[in-house]
Amino acid sequence: MTMNKNITNILPLAVFLALIFTLAGLLLRPESVQMISKPMPPLALEGLRAEDIHGPALVNFFASWCTPCRAEHEMLKTLAEKNNIRIYGIAYKDKRADTEKYLRDLGNPYEKTGHDDNGKAFIDWGLSGVPETFVIDREGNIRLHHAGVLLEEHIDGIILPTLNELGMTDEK
Repeated sequence: MTMNKNITNILPLAVFLALIFTLAGLLLRPESVQMISKPMPPLALEGLRAEDIHGPALVNFFASWCTPCRAEHEMLKTLAEKNNIRIYGIAYKDKRADTEKYLRDLGNPYEKTGHDDNGKAFIDWGLSGVPETFVIDREGNIRLHHAGVLLEEHIDGIILPTLNELGMTDEK
């Protein structure tokens, strides 16, 4: 009888928690997953507008205060310099002076950098954090979204193959 009473008390809580986790997963799922092969969202930031982005290219959301962003920065510089890939940066909720110092100290892999001061682009693009990187095709469509730090295996396994499929050239 005590066992049945415990199950009766715990079962509603378990169902409630399962419902909460299911709803949270649906609500917090990045919209960018649904945006693959669709046009990139509007972008009108100080320093970077949608019409400035010429694909195939990468759009990388970062911040000077973001430790994982610092971890992937050298990889972005290598992509821009050695692979001759266009990379556009969007500084998320970062002070201009901090962004400028970050790029001056670590090197600037970005063709252009925009400033998402109010986080609107972050929301429009369906991000969940920084860093996050998108591959954009020649028509301005999102072809790939990578959430988190870009590691060598991501570059070799998904980023470069996707860019090559899009006809990436050595011309900037």
